[in-house]
Amino acid sequence: MWGDAEQVCEEWGGYLASVSSAFENAHVASYAKTVLKTSVYWLGGSTYLAQESPYYNWTWTDGANMTYNRWARNQFCVIYDDCCLIQNSTDQYWYISSCKAGAPTYPYICELLAPTTADLVSIHSQEENQWLVDFLNKKDIGASWIGLYNPRVTGKWEWTDGTPVDFTSWGDNEPAPNTYCTFLIMNDYPEDNEYKYKWYAQDLDELTAGVCNTQPTRKPTTPPFSNKCDPTWQYYDLMKKCYKNMIFDETFHQCRASCQQVEADLPTIHSAEENELLIDFIVLSADNEVGLNTWIGLYSPNLDGNFKWIDGSPLNFTSWAAGEPQTFTYSAVLNTQGSARGKWTTLASDYMVGCFCAKNSY
Repeated sequence: MWGDAEQVCEEWGGYLASVSSAFENAHVASYAKTVLKTSVYWLGGSTYLAQESPYYNWTWTDGANMTYNRWARNQFCVIYDDCCLIQNSTDQYWYISSCKAGAPTYPYICELLAPTTADLVSIHSQEENQWLVDFLNKKDIGASWIGLYNPRVTGKWEWTDGTPVDFTSWGDNEPAPNTYCTFLIMNDYPEDNEYKYKWYAQDLDELTAGVCNTQPTRKPTTPPFSNKCDPTWQYYDLMKKCYKNMIFDETFHQCRASCQQVEADLPTIHSAEENELLIDFIVLSADNEVGLNTWIGLYSPNLDGNFKWIDGSPLNFTSWAAGEPQTFTYSAVLNTQGSARGKWTTLASDYMVGCFCAKNSY
């Protein structure tokens, strides 16, 4: 049972694993697949600790806020039931399982607390890069993960500790497209080899050493009561709304009907910040290539190039691509990839593109 797994983790000085980002989610799935050789396992999310709440209140057992989720479609928890979280390492999605006696038993992943917290190392100068190489040479390590990653697989690389990317040392033709992580080449290569000291992009499943930066201990905090959305929806405080990527392609009118079936509608966008937040949400929640470019609730009822929001809210912000909007088109799409990222383009309403929905929070 989930409770037994959590008890074992606590006896070891930790908790069932929590996940706070797409990077962590992919890392946990990769660990389960390559090290544990298992596809389904408990994580530390549950409603078990919040059963006094009149609403869904998913929490992590380590006290961290559930600020990220990767729910599979059609996952629902009955109010007052004890629901716990399992992950599938194949698709990396989260699924709901009962916590009660007689429920299925799964393997589990613990996260152990240490006197300090740490992160993969970030590098901000040639001097730091060289120092790290010298340090790892002494350990006889030929290559090491560093904390540079591509969380949305869009080519926008970031340090895992949030510091700015103000220095790089990429090898030739790097970073490779559609890769997630970065490693630094050390002394596996001859002194005059051009690959030495360079950074190379790689998939998560590659097994390589890593170097950590330690930070002061940060105690877990008890999450505030949060019942803004159903557990399969993502809440954004900026818009005070809940969002869900339906992860299938539909026509404009089919998409709107799908949204209305779940008491929602096509989303509206009223600032550049909202636009960027929704791009990140779509990319992180998309299933491979499905759902990456999506309908928004902008339409031209008279096909004359004059667009308005489907909910009647003011059109006080636009992000049209060059040459847009076009006349004789009814609907608009938010693009999340390539040179058109963040731009809106018009499209005939009978085209099949991604669908995501918005509704008011509780």
